[in-house]
Amino acid sequence: MLASLFSERKFNILDVFEQLSQSLDNEETFIKFLKAALYRNEYLHVMQVMLEEEAEGDIKIKLSAHILSTLPHKIPEMDRLRIFAESSGSRIISYLDPRQIDSFLTNIERLGVCYTELFIPLTDDEIRAISFIGRKSLYDLTDINVGIVLCCLAEGHNLSVQDCQARPWTLAEIHSPDVLSYMKSEPDRFVSEIFLPSSETADAVLSVLSLEGLSDSGKLAVVRGMFFRTDTLSSVPVEPVSDYNGRSISFHDLFFRHDRIEPSWDSLFAYLSEDYDAGVMSEYVSRHANVYEDSAPLLNAGAPYEIIYAGLF
Repeated sequence: MLASLFSERKFNILDVFEQLSQSLDNEETFIKFLKAALYRNEYLHVMQVMLEEEAEGDIKIKLSAHILSTLPHKIPEMDRLRIFAESSGSRIISYLDPRQIDSFLTNIERLGVCYTELFIPLTDDEIRAISFIGRKSLYDLTDINVGIVLCCLAEGHNLSVQDCQARPWTLAEIHSPDVLSYMKSEPDRFVSEIFLPSSETADAVLSVLSLEGLSDSGKLAVVRGMFFRTDTLSSVPVEPVSDYNGRSISFHDLFFRHDRIEPSWDSLFAYLSEDYDAGVMSEYVSRHANVYEDSAPLLNAGAPYEIIYAGLF
Protein backbone atom coordinates (compact mmCIF):
# COMPACT_ATOMS: atom_id res chain seq x y z
CA MET A 1 0.00 0.00 0.00
CA LEU A 2 2.67 2.51 1.03
CA ALA A 3 4.86 1.63 -1.95
CA SER A 4 1.89 2.26 -4.19
CA LEU A 5 1.11 5.54 -2.42
CA PHE A 6 4.65 6.90 -2.72
CA SER A 7 4.73 6.03 -6.41
CA GLU A 8 2.02 8.65 -6.99
CA ARG A 9 2.64 12.27 -7.94
CA LYS A 10 3.72 14.60 -5.14
CA PHE A 11 0.41 16.46 -5.09
CA ASN A 12 -1.56 13.22 -4.72
CA ILE A 13 0.67 11.95 -1.90
CA LEU A 14 0.36 15.13 0.15
CA ASP A 15 -3.37 15.22 -0.50
CA VAL A 16 -3.72 11.68 0.87
CA PHE A 17 -1.79 12.57 4.01
CA GLU A 18 -3.92 15.68 4.49
CA GLN A 19 -7.15 13.71 4.13
CA LEU A 20 -5.91 11.04 6.54
CA SER A 21 -4.97 13.68 9.13
CA GLN A 22 -8.53 14.96 9.01
CA SER A 23 -10.40 11.66 8.78
CA LEU A 24 -8.61 9.32 11.21
CA ASP A 25 -10.26 8.93 14.61
CA ASN A 26 -7.77 11.07 16.50
CA GLU A 27 -4.39 12.72 16.30
CA GLU A 28 -2.59 9.77 17.90
CA THR A 29 -3.86 7.40 15.20
CA PHE A 30 -2.52 9.68 12.47
CA ILE A 31 0.84 9.98 14.25
CA LYS A 32 1.10 6.17 14.41
CA PHE A 33 0.40 5.99 10.69
CA LEU A 34 2.96 8.71 10.02
CA LYS A 35 5.65 6.87 11.98
CA ALA A 36 4.92 3.62 10.17
CA ALA A 37 4.94 5.31 6.78
CA LEU A 38 8.03 7.44 7.20
CA TYR A 39 10.33 5.64 9.62
CA ARG A 40 9.61 1.93 9.48
CA ASN A 41 9.35 1.98 5.71
CA GLU A 42 12.10 4.58 5.20
CA TYR A 43 10.06 7.07 3.20
CA LEU A 44 11.16 10.01 5.36
CA HIS A 45 13.64 11.26 2.78
CA VAL A 46 10.98 11.15 0.05
CA MET A 47 8.57 13.14 2.22
CA GLN A 48 11.25 15.70 3.09
CA VAL A 49 12.00 16.35 -0.57
CA MET A 50 8.32 16.79 -1.34
CA LEU A 51 7.79 19.21 1.53
CA GLU A 52 10.92 21.20 0.63
CA GLU A 53 9.55 21.64 -2.89
CA GLU A 54 6.01 22.38 -1.74
CA ALA A 55 4.79 25.97 -1.58
CA GLU A 56 3.91 27.33 1.86
CA GLY A 57 0.58 26.07 3.08
CA ASP A 58 -1.23 24.39 5.95
CA ILE A 59 -0.47 20.83 4.87
CA LYS A 60 3.25 21.57 4.51
CA ILE A 61 3.43 23.19 7.94
CA LYS A 62 1.30 20.52 9.60
CA LEU A 63 3.26 17.58 8.17
CA SER A 64 6.58 19.30 8.95
CA ALA A 65 5.44 19.82 12.54
CA HIS A 66 4.43 16.16 12.82
CA ILE A 67 7.74 14.96 11.38
CA LEU A 68 9.86 17.11 13.68
CA SER A 69 7.88 16.12 16.78
CA THR A 70 7.87 12.36 16.08
CA LEU A 71 11.50 11.57 15.23
CA PRO A 72 12.68 8.08 16.18
CA HIS A 73 15.29 7.39 18.85
CA LYS A 74 17.91 6.91 16.15
CA ILE A 75 17.59 9.83 13.76
CA PRO A 76 18.43 9.06 10.12
CA GLU A 77 20.32 11.66 8.07
CA MET A 78 20.64 14.13 10.92
CA ASP A 79 22.28 16.87 8.86
CA ARG A 80 19.53 16.78 6.26
CA LEU A 81 16.85 16.82 8.93
CA ARG A 82 18.56 19.72 10.70
CA ILE A 83 18.52 21.74 7.47
CA PHE A 84 14.88 20.76 6.98
CA ALA A 85 14.01 21.93 10.50
CA GLU A 86 15.85 25.22 10.05
CA SER A 87 14.20 25.89 6.69
CA SER A 88 10.80 25.23 8.27
CA GLY A 89 11.48 28.24 10.51
CA SER A 90 10.66 28.90 14.14
CA ARG A 91 7.07 29.93 13.36
CA ILE A 92 6.21 26.27 12.97
CA ILE A 93 5.94 26.30 16.77
CA SER A 94 2.63 28.15 16.46
CA TYR A 95 1.17 25.18 14.56
CA LEU A 96 2.16 22.53 17.10
CA ASP A 97 -0.43 20.76 19.18
CA PRO A 98 0.39 21.43 22.86
CA ARG A 99 1.07 17.69 23.24
CA GLN A 100 3.77 17.91 20.56
CA ILE A 101 5.78 20.76 22.03
CA ASP A 102 8.03 18.84 24.43
CA SER A 103 9.00 16.21 21.86
CA PHE A 104 9.51 18.89 19.22
CA LEU A 105 11.84 20.87 21.47
CA THR A 106 13.76 17.73 22.42
CA ASN A 107 14.20 16.87 18.75
CA ILE A 108 15.43 20.27 17.58
CA GLU A 109 17.99 20.18 20.38
CA ARG A 110 19.09 16.69 19.27
CA LEU A 111 19.44 17.97 15.71
CA GLY A 112 21.42 21.04 16.79
CA VAL A 113 19.04 23.41 15.02
CA CYS A 114 20.03 27.08 14.72
CA TYR A 115 17.11 29.30 13.75
CA THR A 116 18.01 32.31 11.63
CA GLU A 117 14.96 34.26 12.74
CA LEU A 118 12.79 33.94 15.83
CA PHE A 119 9.25 35.26 16.07
CA ILE A 120 7.71 37.23 18.92
CA PRO A 121 5.59 34.68 20.84
CA LEU A 122 2.14 35.47 22.16
CA THR A 123 0.80 32.32 23.85
CA ASP A 124 2.19 30.62 26.94
CA ASP A 125 3.25 27.59 24.86
CA GLU A 126 5.05 29.80 22.35
CA ILE A 127 6.84 31.67 25.15
CA ARG A 128 7.88 28.38 26.72
CA ALA A 129 9.23 27.14 23.39
CA ILE A 130 11.20 30.31 22.61
CA SER A 131 12.56 30.31 26.17
CA PHE A 132 13.82 26.75 25.61
CA ILE A 133 15.43 27.78 22.31
CA GLY A 134 17.07 30.67 24.16
CA ARG A 135 18.45 28.54 27.00
CA LYS A 136 19.82 25.97 24.54
CA SER A 137 21.31 28.59 22.14
CA LEU A 138 19.38 27.22 19.16
CA TYR A 139 19.25 30.58 17.37
CA ASP A 140 21.46 32.92 15.38
CA LEU A 141 23.10 35.76 17.30
CA THR A 142 21.27 38.85 16.08
CA ASP A 143 19.97 41.82 18.01
CA ILE A 144 16.31 40.97 17.36
CA ASN A 145 16.74 37.29 18.27
CA VAL A 146 18.53 38.13 21.52
CA GLY A 147 15.88 40.74 22.29
CA ILE A 148 13.10 38.18 21.80
CA VAL A 149 14.85 35.50 23.86
CA LEU A 150 15.63 37.83 26.76
CA CYS A 151 12.07 39.17 26.72
CA CYS A 152 10.78 35.61 27.14
CA LEU A 153 13.31 34.63 29.79
CA ALA A 154 12.59 37.80 31.75
CA GLU A 155 8.85 37.25 31.58
CA GLY A 156 7.05 38.99 34.41
CA HIS A 157 9.52 41.87 34.56
CA ASN A 158 7.53 44.09 32.18
CA LEU A 159 10.29 44.27 29.54
CA SER A 160 9.63 44.70 25.83
CA VAL A 161 11.75 43.24 23.05
CA GLN A 162 13.05 46.76 22.41
CA ASP A 163 14.05 47.12 26.07
CA CYS A 164 16.05 43.90 25.79
CA GLN A 165 17.69 44.99 22.55
CA ALA A 166 18.74 48.22 24.24
CA ARG A 167 20.43 46.47 27.20
CA PRO A 168 21.34 42.93 26.10
CA TRP A 169 24.43 42.51 28.29
CA THR A 170 22.94 43.96 31.47
CA LEU A 171 19.69 41.99 31.18
CA ALA A 172 21.47 38.74 30.28
CA GLU A 173 23.58 39.15 33.42
CA ILE A 174 20.38 39.47 35.45
CA HIS A 175 18.03 37.02 33.76
CA SER A 176 19.95 34.46 31.70
CA PRO A 177 23.44 33.04 32.24
CA ASP A 178 22.81 30.88 29.14
CA VAL A 179 22.35 33.90 26.87
CA LEU A 180 25.33 35.61 28.50
CA SER A 181 27.51 32.54 27.91
CA TYR A 182 26.37 32.34 24.27
CA MET A 183 27.27 35.99 23.66
CA LYS A 184 30.66 35.51 25.33
CA SER A 185 31.38 32.51 23.11
CA GLU A 186 31.27 34.67 19.96
CA PRO A 187 32.58 38.04 21.18
CA ASP A 188 33.20 39.72 17.83
CA ARG A 189 29.86 38.70 16.39
CA PHE A 190 28.11 39.71 19.58
CA VAL A 191 29.75 43.14 19.50
CA SER A 192 29.08 43.84 15.82
CA GLU A 193 25.53 42.45 15.64
CA ILE A 194 24.11 43.10 19.09
CA PHE A 195 26.20 45.35 21.31
CA LEU A 196 27.06 48.21 18.96
CA PRO A 197 23.39 48.99 18.14
CA SER A 198 22.46 48.88 21.84
CA SER A 199 22.24 51.67 24.43
CA GLU A 200 24.21 49.89 27.14
CA THR A 201 25.64 51.43 30.29
CA ALA A 202 29.29 52.37 30.78
CA ASP A 203 29.70 49.47 33.22
CA ALA A 204 28.48 47.05 30.56
CA VAL A 205 30.83 48.56 28.00
CA LEU A 206 33.84 48.11 30.28
CA SER A 207 32.84 44.50 30.93
CA VAL A 208 32.51 43.76 27.22
CA LEU A 209 35.85 45.39 26.43
CA SER A 210 37.48 42.87 28.76
CA LEU A 211 35.92 39.86 26.99
CA GLU A 212 38.39 37.11 26.23
CA GLY A 213 38.76 36.71 22.49
CA LEU A 214 37.39 40.12 21.52
CA SER A 215 39.53 41.43 18.67
CA ASP A 216 41.27 44.79 18.66
CA SER A 217 38.98 45.95 15.86
CA GLY A 218 35.98 45.03 18.02
CA LYS A 219 37.32 47.02 20.97
CA LEU A 220 38.05 50.05 18.82
CA ALA A 221 34.57 49.88 17.24
CA VAL A 222 32.93 49.97 20.69
CA VAL A 223 34.75 53.11 21.79
CA ARG A 224 34.29 54.85 18.45
CA GLY A 225 30.69 53.89 17.85
CA MET A 226 28.87 53.68 21.18
CA PHE A 227 27.63 56.57 23.31
CA PHE A 228 28.73 56.22 26.92
CA ARG A 229 30.98 57.89 29.46
CA THR A 230 33.02 56.44 32.28
CA ASP A 231 34.85 58.29 35.05
CA THR A 232 37.90 56.04 35.16
CA LEU A 233 40.12 53.96 32.89
CA SER A 234 41.77 52.08 35.75
CA SER A 235 40.55 48.72 34.40
CA VAL A 236 41.22 49.53 30.74
CA PRO A 237 44.59 48.68 29.15
CA VAL A 238 46.41 51.23 27.00
CA GLU A 239 46.26 48.93 24.00
CA PRO A 240 45.17 48.47 21.26
CA VAL A 241 46.66 51.46 19.51
CA SER A 242 44.95 53.14 16.59
CA ASP A 243 45.67 55.82 13.99
CA TYR A 244 44.63 59.45 14.42
CA ASN A 245 45.69 62.15 11.98
CA GLY A 246 48.62 60.05 10.83
CA ARG A 247 49.97 59.18 14.28
CA SER A 248 49.46 56.29 16.66
CA ILE A 249 47.41 56.91 19.78
CA SER A 250 46.75 54.61 22.74
CA PHE A 251 43.42 53.08 23.71
CA HIS A 252 43.19 55.62 26.54
CA ASP A 253 43.79 58.43 24.04
CA LEU A 254 40.89 57.05 22.00
CA PHE A 255 38.54 57.33 24.99
CA PHE A 256 39.43 61.01 25.38
CA ARG A 257 39.33 61.57 21.63
CA HIS A 258 35.69 60.41 21.49
CA ASP A 259 34.54 61.96 24.79
CA ARG A 260 34.05 58.62 26.53
CA ILE A 261 35.44 60.08 29.78
CA GLU A 262 33.44 62.21 32.20
CA PRO A 263 35.27 65.55 32.39
CA SER A 264 36.77 66.01 35.85
CA TRP A 265 40.09 67.00 37.34
CA ASP A 266 40.65 63.48 38.67
CA SER A 267 40.25 61.84 35.27
CA LEU A 268 42.38 64.52 33.64
CA PHE A 269 45.18 64.14 36.21
CA ALA A 270 45.17 60.38 35.71
CA TYR A 271 45.46 60.91 31.95
CA LEU A 272 48.26 63.45 32.29
CA SER A 273 50.17 60.99 34.47
CA GLU A 274 50.61 58.59 31.57
CA ASP A 275 52.08 58.76 28.10
CA TYR A 276 49.24 60.79 26.63
CA ASP A 277 48.79 62.36 23.20
CA ALA A 278 49.12 66.14 23.55
CA GLY A 279 46.83 66.88 20.62
CA VAL A 280 44.04 64.66 21.93
CA MET A 281 44.41 66.09 25.42
CA SER A 282 44.30 69.69 24.17
CA GLU A 283 41.17 69.08 22.09
CA TYR A 284 39.44 67.33 25.00
CA VAL A 285 40.21 70.16 27.46
CA SER A 286 39.02 72.74 24.92
CA ARG A 287 35.71 70.93 24.43
CA HIS A 288 35.12 70.85 28.18
CA ALA A 289 36.70 74.16 29.09
CA ASN A 290 33.60 75.26 31.00
CA VAL A 291 33.95 72.31 33.40
CA TYR A 292 37.54 73.15 34.23
CA GLU A 293 36.93 76.89 34.37
CA ASP A 294 34.10 76.47 36.85
CA SER A 295 36.03 74.31 39.29
CA ALA A 296 39.46 74.15 40.79
CA PRO A 297 41.53 71.02 41.26
CA LEU A 298 42.02 69.75 44.78
CA LEU A 299 45.79 69.74 45.17
CA ASN A 300 47.32 67.93 48.11
CA ALA A 301 50.89 68.01 49.31
CA GLY A 302 51.78 65.21 46.96
CA ALA A 303 49.92 66.59 43.95
CA PRO A 304 51.78 66.32 40.63
CA TYR A 305 52.28 70.05 40.01
CA GLU A 306 54.81 69.43 37.28
CA ILE A 307 52.33 67.23 35.42
CA ILE A 308 49.59 69.83 35.66
CA TYR A 309 51.73 72.66 34.37
CA ALA A 310 53.53 70.60 31.75
CA GLY A 311 50.25 69.28 30.42
CA LEU A 312 48.02 72.31 30.59
CA PHE A 313 50.39 75.18 30.23
